[in-house]
Amino acid sequence: DRLKPFFPAMKPEWTAKSRLPGGDIADADFERFLSSVRERHPWLPASLANHYCRLYGTRAAEVLKGAENLADLGREFGSGFYEREALYLMQHEWARAPEDILERRTKHGLRMGAAQRKAFADWMAARQAKAAERYEALAQRIERHRDPQRPGHLRVGAQVYDVHELAGG
Repeated sequence: DRLKPFFPAMKPEWTAKSRLPGGDIADADFERFLSSVRERHPWLPASLANHYCRLYGTRAAEVLKGAENLADLGREFGSGFYEREALYLMQHEWARAPEDILERRTKHGLRMGAAQRKAFADWMAARQAKAAERYEALAQRIERHRDPQRPGHLRVGAQVYDVHELAGG
């Protein structure tokens, strides 16, 4: 309410009674939720199941999606921190720097040695470099199809597309 004078279009407050992402645990019964995750993933060490459930709640299902064994979680960077969790944080929680993951969203960095933190930072940088290459290639393909006569439109053969419509806007 105190910000309303500065942001007149601001909507009414709503967060006090809202659940955080992943907080939609049935009957708010964490123990039952944790047990159900352990039943669905009997291969998952108890400490890791607890970690995923505490940090991600019902979104732990997204972290574990398709995994049938510990190897499916990818590379272990140290202390129970796996590639799958890092990818989840990068893709769904906007983690952009190693510190976003190791210090802010998790506390994995507290249990990792300097060499492990460096190995993770190198992995993350390489992953981001590959993504940047893919985005650059996509941007170049889009630029080749830009219609110079109609800003905001792409031409593919005889067909012309409105970029805003393609983006769902």
